[in-house]
Amino acid sequence: MTVAKLAKEYKEVTAIVLFIVGWMFTYFHKRKVDTRNASLDRVNAQLRQLYGPLYAHLHSINAAWNAFVENFWPEHGQAGYFAHGHVTTEEEKERWRHWMTEVFHPANMEVKRLIIDNMDLMEEDTVPQVFLDTLAHVEVYQSVVKQWEKGDFSHHTSILNYPDRELMEVVEETFFKLRQRQQELIHK
Repeated sequence: MTVAKLAKEYKEVTAIVLFIVGWMFTYFHKRKVDTRNASLDRVNAQLRQLYGPLYAHLHSINAAWNAFVENFWPEHGQAGYFAHGHVTTEEEKERWRHWMTEVFHPANMEVKRLIIDNMDLMEEDTVPQVFLDTLAHVEVYQSVVKQWEKGDFSHHTSILNYPDRELMEVVEETFFKLRQRQQELIHK
């Protein structure tokens, strides 16, 4: 075999090896980028459609609740109009119904909608119990509101408590964890 022929075969083998190495690099790099982009897309959707709106909404509900307590029932405190041992006047009951139908219940219905419409975006493999407890509370309160619409004011609260602190803890923790993951994915 001549030197020229060997050099030609060496160039051909080298070209084939370089082509395969280049193709493998491109394939694995694209796969890594596609995986990162898919992860970033999911995190963005989780923040935009579920945890971001829930986080903001729960903060606004909490601010409204604190304003209500401060302005309309400071003598009752956070325990509420209907806590054991508190006497609630008819005027207070009417004010409660107004705030529930105009502020709190519509806000809670939005929380319910966000959870139900975006269950596929939950960070956990299963629906957190606090989400289920929130949905149950809102559903039961819907019955109370329907009674009020018919003029029946015999009940003023849900038989299930609203898990406000627990819900905020779960949503806030997940929101900030997702924000951190989002930043990591953006800067990868």
